[in-house]
Amino acid sequence: MTHSFRLGVVALAGAVLTSACHSMRTVTPADIGSARSLDRIWVTQSDHTVIQVAAPEVRGDTLIGFVDGKYREMPLSQTVALQVRERDSARTAVLVGGATGVTLAAIIYLGNRAYVSSSAQTCSSGNTTGDVADDLPVACCRVQPDTPC
Repeated sequence: MTHSFRLGVVALAGAVLTSACHSMRTVTPADIGSARSLDRIWVTQSDHTVIQVAAPEVRGDTLIGFVDGKYREMPLSQTVALQVRERDSARTAVLVGGATGVTLAAIIYLGNRAYVSSSAQTCSSGNTTGDVADDLPVACCRVQPDTPC
């Protein structure tokens, strides 16, 4: 595996992780108001560019806020959509569940791989009850190779 491939995988994983716990919700100018209840919003302008506005306020038909650290006023008539980023608990739960499943699968795979590559022997359970479990392979003890542990 090349270094650039690993770096690409890490970058992709980081992008997925940061976006997986949030979603975008459309808001109206009335939702923004002048109460400063939102820290930042994403504004899609009529030319389809998207800008991030910090400390947004609406006064009349004008959106006021900071874009790239500079104070800016823009008419609401030049905006197509106003969106806010929110936490998404369902996406977070799916991400945590998926990460847990992948981690568990990796542990099982690597543990089994280490066991098989160590030339370990398997023994049958040795029971004679006629049950299916009598023939299941189990790990043999290293001291007594013919005896199941």
